[in-house]
Amino acid sequence: MIRRRVSRAVVLAGALAGALGAVAGGAWGDPPGYPSTGSAAAPKAGSGSATPSLDDVARARIAALKKFARDKEGDPTFAAHEGAARACRIDHDKRLVTLTFNADGTVHCKLAELAEGYQLEIWILTVKDVYSTGGHYRVTVTPGAPLKAAPIRGTSSDVKAVLELLSSRLADYSEADWWRAPTVYGPYHFESGTITIALDEAAVTEETKLAIAPLYPLDLAVIGLIGPGRSTFTLVDGKIFESQNRADLAYYFGVHAYPLSWNRNGNQSLRPGRYFSDEYSEWNDRLSLVVGVNLSHPTEGGFVGGALEVYSGVSLVGGWQPRKYRRLQAGHMVGEVVVGTDLPTDAAWDLSGWGIGVAVDATLLKPLLSAVGK
Repeated sequence: MIRRRVSRAVVLAGALAGALGAVAGGAWGDPPGYPSTGSAAAPKAGSGSATPSLDDVARARIAALKKFARDKEGDPTFAAHEGAARACRIDHDKRLVTLTFNADGTVHCKLAELAEGYQLEIWILTVKDVYSTGGHYRVTVTPGAPLKAAPIRGTSSDVKAVLELLSSRLADYSEADWWRAPTVYGPYHFESGTITIALDEAAVTEETKLAIAPLYPLDLAVIGLIGPGRSTFTLVDGKIFESQNRADLAYYFGVHAYPLSWNRNGNQSLRPGRYFSDEYSEWNDRLSLVVGVNLSHPTEGGFVGGALEVYSGVSLVGGWQPRKYRRLQAGHMVGEVVVGTDLPTDAAWDLSGWGIGVAVDATLLKPLLSAVGK
């Protein structure tokens, strides 16, 4: 899931102070469309006031960029790199996920999680001509456990960023254009990844945390199967009595395998398995082979068949269902009087049985049953 955290820091020290003094004679004003108020208002050109401080520069850039991001939040330009309803675009052929960001580094498109084995590309809708070219933005991707942070930085130097800031402080903050990260990131063999978007010259840093969906070769499920019923025998008033069941319902512990699903994991190794996420599922991921054993009597019933997932975690199943049953011993019949309490039956296997039913993913069933039990 996507988590946002904003952290601001005042930047531009040392060399910036000297560079700012060099342009002290230039005009100074508020960012277009975002006038300052009160004592924080910047002095006007020609007023004879003192050179603006570094804090004034930082506050002006932050205010202007934040307003620009808010104004462009609903810009139709985002549709160029997004799917329907602001969903992050996923290219399954290239195994690439496109993330879009606002100019202040906040994520714009919607993504539940990033699949292991997929790469990321980053597009930022930012101020045209001011930040849309060059290397103003720095992008860092920090994977979660088990490895330490792996920083990926932009190509611009701090000196260039300072010069761009000072030369464009009066630029028009109305037109938008795309900035694309110069590289793609991933894939990652980690539990999560934190993307940091930094624009030093506007003193803005944003973090977006993505959960990474792992590749699973197997899936555990609980299966409810209905098959042809068999006769059962009991003693009633000392006589053998037969009960005939038209259908039999039994529950099985099952394991799904996905022979048509092959994907590369975060280490770029081709492995059998699928992603249990609708954003990354293909039609072949919904087909599986299932084997199972009876939940109540594991040694007395089995199942081998196929399954088709009709909803996330819910599949229709059908196949062979061999079961052990009790049959009358030779020479005995229904209605016969029996002395004692032992039924004259033997255990036998029915190898011609079949069953159809529903399989429910164990991770889906557990919270459901917990909720029902409360």
